[in-house]
Formats: sequence, structure tokens, C-alpha cells
Amino acid sequence: MDVKIRGFGACLIGGFPHGFENSFFHLATERLRLETGHLLAASIYTLGGFPAPRALRHLPSHGLADHPEIVVLQFGSSDLVAPVRRKRHLRSVSAQARVAAHPANSLHLIRWRVQGIIGDLLGLKSITAPEAYLEAMNQMIRTVAAQSAIPVVISPFVLGSPRSDRIARACVPALAKVVAAVPTARYVNAYAALDAYPRREILLHDGTHLTIQGQVLVSECLYNTLARLLRDLEMQSTRLAI
Repeated sequence: MDVKIRGFGACLIGGFPHGFENSFFHLATERLRLETGHLLAASIYTLGGFPAPRALRHLPSHGLADHPEIVVLQFGSSDLVAPVRRKRHLRSVSAQARVAAHPANSLHLIRWRVQGIIGDLLGLKSITAPEAYLEAMNQMIRTVAAQSAIPVVISPFVLGSPRSDRIARACVPALAKVVAAVPTARYVNAYAALDAYPRREILLHDGTHLTIQGQVLVSECLYNTLARLLRDLEMQSTRLAI
């Protein structure tokens, strides 16, 4: 069975700041190619640091241009973080090449906790309001489904700052409801898999980007969902051929 799978998301879907070969999208699709025998054409388009509402307008031209059968969507880390210094955070996001793959240490864990306390005291908001994030994701899902492609939606990831992480955590079940409202869509709860591990093992020093171990964990979740989806499509194709 020939299947086109298109990845569309912010920088994490491409493995940043690691190489693409370490990205959860590549790891999952390559494993599918090797283990299922299907002829998969996997491609990706990343929007470094783009929040979901801003990325939405690029979906038709960059996410659906090649008429894929499956579109993997992942946004959230650029949306749901509540930075202490908003302007400084936005400047760092716009210059992503400066992010290095440094692991988190004890000092970073303390820094994240302090950021969370300051965020709670000041009532800091996330870069994108959760309602705006969920609505943008809803529009992406429905746009993909309207093109007869299957949306595979990955949940927000864990974040280092406790305040940011609570915002992301709250969006996980909320996004699941958005996905469930579209019959063909599939949901990948990567947050739950990442949350089972210590933050310093799965997050880099900035508390936003994933370590390679984090990317591998998400790839396992994505692989399992895609493998089930391909089996379903194969069964449907067999029934139609009879």
C-alpha cells in the first residue's frame, strides 16, 4: 500500500535542535517503513517557533500541497509556555539557531521552579491563550479532514516551568475532545508518555525542547498510532477490493 505522510508543525517535529534523523517524526515513519512493508512517502514542513494561530494560514500551501493521505500535526511548545520575560523569549524563538542541545542540570531545575513561582505570583499568561491554541488546532484538523486526509494530532509536550506545564497539561484533554469531534482524526497523547520520566531526562536546559530520549519517547507513541491507522486503512482497502 502506498501512503503519503506529511508532518506539519513547529521546530520540535523536525527534531530541533538535534538533527532531523533524531526527530520523532523521522524515527516513527522510518520504523513503519521497515516493519510494515508499506511504500511510505514521508515528508515534513516545519515552522520554527511558530505558534499554532500563525501557522494555520500556511497549512493549505505547505501541509496539504502534495495531497497526503495522513497529516501529522504538532504544536504547543511555542504556544503554551508562560515566559517571565516575554519580549526576550520571543526574540530567542525568532533566532532558533542559537538554541544548543545542552542537557538540563540541577541549576536548570531550580531555575524552572523559580520561573513557575514568579509566573504564579504575577499571573503570567501563555504566549497563545489556550482557547486560541485549541481553536487554531480545531481549524487545522478540520482543514485536513476536509481534504480527505487523516489528521493525526500530537498533544502538547511537557514543559520545564511548573506554570507553563500546568497550562500544557490542561490542554491535553481539551485537545483530545477537539480531535474526537472529527471522526477520522487520531490523537497521540505524548504528554502522558513524557510525564512518566524526570524532566531533566526529557527536556533540554531551556525547559522547552526535547532531549533525544524525549524525541524517542514521542516517536514510540506516534509509531503505535500510525501502525494502527495503517492496519485500519489496509483492512478498508481489502474490504473494498472484495
